[in-house]
Amino acid sequence: MTFVSMSEAARRAGVHADHVRKLADRGVITRHTVPGFRYPVIRESDVAVIARESPSRYLPPVEINIGVPFTDPTPQQIADRCKAILAKRHAPSDDDRRRCRRIVDTIAMRPGTTKQDLLANVSWHEPAIDRHLDELVTAGVIEQRGQRGYFIAGTAATGGMEPADRILERFRTRAVRHARRQRRRLAVAG
Repeated sequence: MTFVSMSEAARRAGVHADHVRKLADRGVITRHTVPGFRYPVIRESDVAVIARESPSRYLPPVEINIGVPFTDPTPQQIADRCKAILAKRHAPSDDDRRRCRRIVDTIAMRPGTTKQDLLANVSWHEPAIDRHLDELVTAGVIEQRGQRGYFIAGTAATGGMEPADRILERFRTRAVRHARRQRRRLAVAG
């Protein structure tokens, strides 16, 4: 005859251990004192009794509302899903995005940056920089102008200047911060 602990029987039956103890107190199952077990145990065959005696009212009700009846996906839907999974798999990682962002920031600070300058400033291997530069040129983020180096796409050779609205906004926020620090009144023109 095989015996199991009350907590193991509760786990196998899918109920709480207190429920097993209550069934034992009511006399539905019997406790046994067996050498080798520290606490009272029950027969392994009583696990089925525990599952049968457990009322379903203890289980939370489940309601399923499906607005659209399920149908098998069409071949086009399967192909679209596969394309989305492959695109996600081939999407650049966060590390690659950070590296590309660092290259773009370096070029934005110093337009006309050459590959040798990037090797010195960014301190990566040359193949990695070549790969990221090719990706950025292909994406149209930066452009190479002959031997003069790399520039942000669509800017003049001097490039990198912020739009006037952003500059004014920066000055306004600095003025507001300074006025608050000095506890002065500030009138900002519209």
